[in-house]
Amino acid sequence: MSTPQTLPEDLRDPSEPTAAAAPSATEPTAAAPAAAERAPSRRRTIALELAWAAGAAAVALAGAALTLRLWRAHLNVPFSGGGDVMLALMTVKNMETGGWTQFGAGLGAPFGQDLAAYPSSVGDLWHLLTLKLLSLVLSPAATVNVFFVGGFAVIALFAYAALRSLTVSRPLACALAAVYSWLPYHFLRGESHLFLSAYYAVPVAVALAVALYAGRVDVWRSPRRWRVREWGVIVSAVLVAGTGLYYAVFSVVLVVAAGLLAAIAHRSWRPALTAGVHTGTVLVVLALAALPNLLYEPEPGSGFAIDGRSYGATEFYGLKIANLLLPLGRHRIAELGSLRGATVDSPIPGEGSETLGALGALGLVIAVVALLVPIGARAVAPLLARLRALGALTVVMVLAATVAGLNSVLAALGFAELRAWNRASVVVAFLALAALGLTLDALLTRVTRERARRTAAAVTVAAAGLVGAVGLYDQTSDAMVPDYAGTAFGWNRDIDYFREVEAKLGSEAMVFNLPYAPFPEHPPIVNMADYSHLRGYIHSNLSWSYGGVKGQEAEWQPTALGDGITAALPRLVAAGFDAVYVNRLGYADRGAAIEAEIRAETGSTRPVVNYDATLATYDLRAYGERLRKADALPDPDSVLEGPRLVIGEGVYGVEEVDGTRWNWAEQQFQVGITNPGDEDARIRLTGEIVVASPGAEVAFHVAGRTTAVVAGADGTAKLDLTVSVPAESLVEVDVSTDSMPTPGSPGDVRSLYVRLVELDVAPA
Repeated sequence: MSTPQTLPEDLRDPSEPTAAAAPSATEPTAAAPAAAERAPSRRRTIALELAWAAGAAAVALAGAALTLRLWRAHLNVPFSGGGDVMLALMTVKNMETGGWTQFGAGLGAPFGQDLAAYPSSVGDLWHLLTLKLLSLVLSPAATVNVFFVGGFAVIALFAYAALRSLTVSRPLACALAAVYSWLPYHFLRGESHLFLSAYYAVPVAVALAVALYAGRVDVWRSPRRWRVREWGVIVSAVLVAGTGLYYAVFSVVLVVAAGLLAAIAHRSWRPALTAGVHTGTVLVVLALAALPNLLYEPEPGSGFAIDGRSYGATEFYGLKIANLLLPLGRHRIAELGSLRGATVDSPIPGEGSETLGALGALGLVIAVVALLVPIGARAVAPLLARLRALGALTVVMVLAATVAGLNSVLAALGFAELRAWNRASVVVAFLALAALGLTLDALLTRVTRERARRTAAAVTVAAAGLVGAVGLYDQTSDAMVPDYAGTAFGWNRDIDYFREVEAKLGSEAMVFNLPYAPFPEHPPIVNMADYSHLRGYIHSNLSWSYGGVKGQEAEWQPTALGDGITAALPRLVAAGFDAVYVNRLGYADRGAAIEAEIRAETGSTRPVVNYDATLATYDLRAYGERLRKADALPDPDSVLEGPRLVIGEGVYGVEEVDGTRWNWAEQQFQVGITNPGDEDARIRLTGEIVVASPGAEVAFHVAGRTTAVVAGADGTAKLDLTVSVPAESLVEVDVSTDSMPTPGSPGDVRSLYVRLVELDVAPA
């Protein structure tokens, strides 16, 4: 039997006992004192670890406060007031008004919002529970702010624990944990991508993968013999399954790779089976969290598609090694920032948040070099052995996430929904910082070998402080400071405006949003950003037409508006709406034409207008009363339950310019015509078809019959197709073309073959 090997003193884990310190079986008289001293020693160790962990969290918060200038922030005003921040605020408002995020009674009027068809938060269970707890005592804006800022401390705590498990010394683990929380990714995601900015489960997954790679985890032993690492397989899986779908997938990739590599090295299936337990637990927790979505049974004719999930999008949002290594575009040192500027003309620029910073880039090089060089001198062999595990997992993650890597293979196999693999940069960052920490520890041990213990400790602490300072300086910039004053001004003006609207209409009123904007994920309409229509919901108790999930009951809205606002106004009144709200930024003429029609039809000349004249709300109650007295209102069921067009696979979201609406579609795509009524109906599908090739055919296949539309010399053709649709059912229309694709703009990853202009349905 071979004797167990011990690491050289300068490379040994400071937390592991030396061979000389181990109790001897030949010294029974020393056993009792050792046992008596073990408990106090363990308590002191735990207290010391907790103190250093708390220090890491405090340093992380201090660095975030300095970077963000938090003393300028307002607790009850979000750091930014538009875009996806509104989606986060909607989530919290739903929790406050409906108990949980899935239902929004004040959205999607008159039906209400039901997000069962939109599984956007699957994998974010622990994030949602945290928001729920915070919302019990805080406003929606304060909830989002506290969640985001608190994320720095939580990330540092988990990163510290993971670094210590990888044998990084306490001072460097403290500094590097804070540096990890200050990744540019964290600041650039911000509150717009609130859940992505909370990547605290990643270090736990990395630590587990390293332990599995090294053969130190085996859940197939008797549960009575399970240690912290075995329990960590289950705990890690439960944690990552509730802190982000992307991070759950990245965790599975790492752990499965580590298990398979360890199985090959040890000629045993047990490591691979351990990885299988982790993966299975992740899938079970995800399935439990997704139960409301899995159990959802849509009405006939309902459908939902998220735009932009395709093979091309997977490449567009893939990880790029250059983006990992290059510094921030707005670096404090202008010459370094210019390096990033050289990549702006790339057709696949990524999301711009992947940079590791100087420390991370150095750690990445160390990890990869350690994997590639052969183990030579015995003095560095133990260090290389530790680094090689990190290097192997780094290579696995880069191969899985890089542009046209294994992620693209998965997309080609039909798994294109998970498109933004550049977000794996947070995994690579932690692997790199861990490699840097181990290397610095080894160097510091050699440098301070001949020095007194206190001197050596002081040098290590000083080095850790320098690491933290370099990380904060290099990974942050003044460009990350939010515009607190500007956001607060617009936020407070919105509060005043929507309170005025609510006071005039009453809190029970329903308001119709113009222009019509599908929810969720829709490109800007002229100058109106996506989710802008949520402003009224956030700041009032009114009910709004916006927010019903596209492909569901909300699809009655574009049908009602199909022949203009003048014809639509009686329908809106019949549907129960008390007012029409116009966001003038959604119109090229700032709403002049459509508001003139509203005034001419209703006689209302004094809308409620906000401070910068970009919002106008027209009261329809007097107009509605005149229609009721004249018995001129249509049947509400005919408005809300008439035939609808359902956008299917291969069709992209609605775009609009100067009042003209269209959808781009792929070479083969599908639309549907639904008839919610209780009688069979003949329904016309009308619009204009535009392709790149004159004379090309666009073939419509429905109910075993094919109708071909031939494009003219300018590539356009009129569509007028009559379809028989049974009661309470959906008829699918499969469409294909032999046209060449239309060239897209730079950075547009869509496959643009057919432009469907003003596609609409109506009773024949």
